[in-house]
Amino acid sequence: MKKNILICSYDLSIGGIEKSLINLINNLDKTKYNIDLILENIDGELINDIPKFVNILRYKPYNLKIKIIQKVLNFLKQIRYRILLKNTYDTSICYATYSYSANFLTRISSKNTILYIHSDYTKLYNEKELKNFFDTRNIEDFKKIIFVSNESKNNLINYYPNIVNKSIVINNIIDTNNIINKSNEKIELPFNKEDTNLLFVGRLEERSKNILFQLEIMKSIKDKNIKLYIIGDGPDRDLYKKYIIENNLKDNVIMSGSKINPYPYIKNCDYVLLTSYYEGYPVIFNECITLKKDIISTIKISDDYTCIGDNFGYLLPKEKNKFIKELINIINNKLPNKTKININDINQKRIKEIEMILDEK
Repeated sequence: MKKNILICSYDLSIGGIEKSLINLINNLDKTKYNIDLILENIDGELINDIPKFVNILRYKPYNLKIKIIQKVLNFLKQIRYRILLKNTYDTSICYATYSYSANFLTRISSKNTILYIHSDYTKLYNEKELKNFFDTRNIEDFKKIIFVSNESKNNLINYYPNIVNKSIVINNIIDTNNIINKSNEKIELPFNKEDTNLLFVGRLEERSKNILFQLEIMKSIKDKNIKLYIIGDGPDRDLYKKYIIENNLKDNVIMSGSKINPYPYIKNCDYVLLTSYYEGYPVIFNECITLKKDIISTIKISDDYTCIGDNFGYLLPKEKNKFIKELINIINNKLPNKTKININDINQKRIKEIEMILDEK
């Protein structure tokens, strides 16, 4: 008999969490699981990538001008869903850590509850904010907590030691065939092969991604044969555009906007840059491994199989002048990565680990 699985998230806009959710669903054994997906918003560029066998539902809290009425209606809605969904699934998963609705629905829908944590929240919040974030999301009530990196797990356990025995690290599942196939699509690329083409792919948000650091690097280098291409969109897009104009970087830094298919860019650039203040385990890392593309990072990222700095990619200092020195050394000497990784074998191990958790009673 198939097990009934509920996955709760926010929406399916272009992003690392959303891509990894789709890859997880596509890699679960369809002969073993029925899957329902509840979203706050049934929209986003990736909505059509959800396979047809998945039943998509919506749970949207009321958002009204009169807050007392909003509070009452949301309370009544929660009571209704507590009755409708109480332990109706074999396993329920809160995939969007930040979503109150996903958290609530996951906790009432089964006894085998799973909370995904995709980022290192200890780098995002101070201690008071961190405790408030996870206390209001009832972190200790979940049966299992899946982190996507060792760093994020170890750091959070310092604040919540009671979760140590229910915490496990499983990096995001990726669809290697899809990545490779899409990377071969014929599109017009802006790269000049005579240049060294650096690439950033991600959300344009300074608070986490630290993209101004990359722009400062380009300002300091000012080499006409080194270009930085920025793919993505986000709240700080205009901030970066302004910096580029004010510092006369239009010939060195090219903002290419959001791309549904960034893989030809990853495949054909020279290096991918990752200078975030914090990450869980970024999807771009796995995409670079799949496409055998060198990634240059300022933060160490690892799960039980791969690690920037130890066996894949380049771990550079966060101090600007030292970063520039090592970056130029990598470019000039074309330093090879230390290890090539069989990402398909790793993917299968991760899927087996997840299915073992789904099959628990």
